Amino acid sequence: MQLSEQSAFLNLQVISKAQKKYKETDWDKDGKKTYAKYFIHLWTSVDEAGKPIFAGLIPKKLGFAFESARAIDGYYFVDLHDRQLPDNKGLQRLDYENQWAVLAMPVTADGQKEVRYLLADNSGSIFIKSSKFISMQYIDNPVSNGWTEINTIQQLQNYQKKINYQTNVSNK
Repeated sequence: MQLSEQSAFLNLQVISKAQKKYKETDWDKDGKKTYAKYFIHLWTSVDEAGKPIFAGLIPKKLGFAFESARAIDGYYFVDLHDRQLPDNKGLQRLDYENQWAVLAMPVTADGQKEVRYLLADNSGSIFIKSSKFISMQYIDNPVSNGWTEINTIQQLQNYQKKINYQTNVSNK
C-alpha cells in the first residue's frame, strides 16, 4: 500500500507539472489559456472543432488511468469539476483559467477500514487524507478541511509512518 501511495503521489506531481505547461498554450484556440479541464487532455487535447491535438505532457498510460479498471499501482485519477462553497452554501464550477483539481482514488479491497486519498490542485501542492469515504467536490482550503500537505516523497513517508497498515483492515 505504501508503494502504491508513493506512486500516486509521483503521478500527481507529473499531472501538476503538466497542468502548468498546458496553461502556457491556448490548445483549443479560443483566445484563453486555461488548465486542462480533463487531465487526459494533458496527453491529447482537442481543438475548438473537437479534433485531437497531441499534447504529450503526460504518458498515455497515466492519461487513461481514469477508472479503477485502468488504475496504475492501485490508484486511478478523477477530475474534480465543482468546488464546495464555504459553509456548505452549494457548489460552484471550477474556473479553468485559474483552477484545476485531480483526486487520486485507491482501488479498495473489501474490509479496508480507511484508505489514503491524494489531491493535487492549481496551488502546486499535493494533499493526502485517510478516510473511508471522500467527497467528489474540491474544497478551497484542503489543510483546514483535514488534508495534510505533502510536497516530497520524504514528507509522504513521514505521514505513512504514523499509519498502522496492519490494523487498517477489518477481520471478517
